[in-house]
Amino acid sequence: MAAAHDPGTSEVGVTAAMRTTASTREFTDRAVDDATREELRKAAARRSVPVLGITGTGGSGKSSLTDELVRRFRIDQEDKLRIAILAVDPTRRRSGGALLGDRIRMNSIDTPHVYFRSLATRDAATEIPPCLPDAIAACAAWGADFVIVETP
Repeated sequence: MAAAHDPGTSEVGVTAAMRTTASTREFTDRAVDDATREELRKAAARRSVPVLGITGTGGSGKSSLTDELVRRFRIDQEDKLRIAILAVDPTRRRSGGALLGDRIRMNSIDTPHVYFRSLATRDAATEIPPCLPDAIAACAAWGADFVIVETP
């Protein structure tokens, strides 16, 4: 996988847009404004970014596997790849909260080349939050060379 970053895209602006996209869609009922969504989708469409989904029951080692994959990519590619990790945690029906503790098990993400974001399912009737496609597009727009989506 060769890095193919768009020199015309402001990294600071896109990273801020990633945070806004995930936060706005995840924590409120308001959608990201159409102009921002369209800008992210256009930037993402210019790049072909592989997305790997990792799923399994709680305690099956998804986060450990993800951390090991990131560690090996970082070593093998000499930290030249940008990797985005989107970790989905289900919202607990009783409490309405989500653990969002996957970051604790990640030892290989302490670098500007790795973006990590926990996403709660919130009110979604499925295991996948509605903001996931926009979050993946934001990762591609940021310049991710590889996206890992970890789901329950």
